[in-house]
Amino acid sequence: MFDLSLTKLLVLAVIALIVFGPHELPKIASQAGRALRDLRRIAEGAKADLREGLGPEFQDFDFEDLNPRRFVQKHLLDDMTDVTRPLMDEFNGAGAVAGGAVATEAAVGAAARSLIQVADADGNGVLDPAEYTRLAAVYGARADQAERAFGRLDQDRNGVLDATELTLAISQFFASRDPGGYGNVAFGHV
Repeated sequence: MFDLSLTKLLVLAVIALIVFGPHELPKIASQAGRALRDLRRIAEGAKADLREGLGPEFQDFDFEDLNPRRFVQKHLLDDMTDVTRPLMDEFNGAGAVAGGAVATEAAVGAAARSLIQVADADGNGVLDPAEYTRLAAVYGARADQAERAFGRLDQDRNGVLDATELTLAISQFFASRDPGGYGNVAFGHV
């Protein structure tokens, strides 16, 4: 969720030590830990209430399935057979057949162009930040998440997303195993 390396954590710890002092820091850390436990307890309670309200047929519902990446992985990729595994390997760039990779890229490109066509309110063939925000909202992204995502997706920094940028993002969204990958925000948020 957060991109915190060991170096960043150490810098934060030193800043906290300077700001709060060595006497207050343990007390503040204890309060923060308590608050985090309380938030987790509240979240688990809300999930339990939702499951109870949905009824017995949804008792095995996994909230992670609401994430598009997790949904695709669970329902399509985890159940791959010997027939479908080579196709996924081609999509990931590991296949030996160049035509398969080209066809996959063409299909993803067509999907990206279709998304642009649907969301492009002014008809100029690209998505500006407002158009992308409306598109990302369809996938559950808040405006602030869409704004950050747009900044990452706009690779050439020209203020619009074109089909090439969106194609690359969608390809990486489904194929990349890098949690910090550029394409992880293709649909507005991770």
